[in-house]
Amino acid sequence: MVTGGCRDAGQPAQPLPAPILVQELVVCWGEDYLPQAVLDAFTAEYGVEVEIQDCQSVEEGLEHLRQGEAADVMVVAKPMVAALAASGELAEIDHRNVPNLSHLSPGFRTLPFDPCNRHSVTSTWGLIGLLTRTDRPEPVTSRLPISLPSPSTRLSPPW
Repeated sequence: MVTGGCRDAGQPAQPLPAPILVQELVVCWGEDYLPQAVLDAFTAEYGVEVEIQDCQSVEEGLEHLRQGEAADVMVVAKPMVAALAASGELAEIDHRNVPNLSHLSPGFRTLPFDPCNRHSVTSTWGLIGLLTRTDRPEPVTSRLPISLPSPSTRLSPPW
């Protein structure tokens, strides 16, 4: 649910007619982020093909857009949303066209970089964990900055 304080005063939300779906949706994002099975399921349910423009970085994606290549959806890091919105490079989202916004956890709505989700919707969320060996003399017991025992000590993922 989007809070009423985000709507312009005196302008009640008007219901939209049934949306007319495009035949193709162009998404600028890394090609490895969405499994083909998800894309196929989307196409099967809505009849809309999804083309992934493989953008290795946000800067690369923005360069493509600024050169005139079209994208319907672009995945960017949160710090860029406010700047892109201020420069007029992001369209406002009509929340009536995104009914699943009501399923977004309240902690991911109306974030400081985009109050009222006017230009963005959280698509992914991650968490970084740190595992430590408790058999070491000084186990990590807090989230305070960690001091490594020596410059040669390395932290690496387990895979």
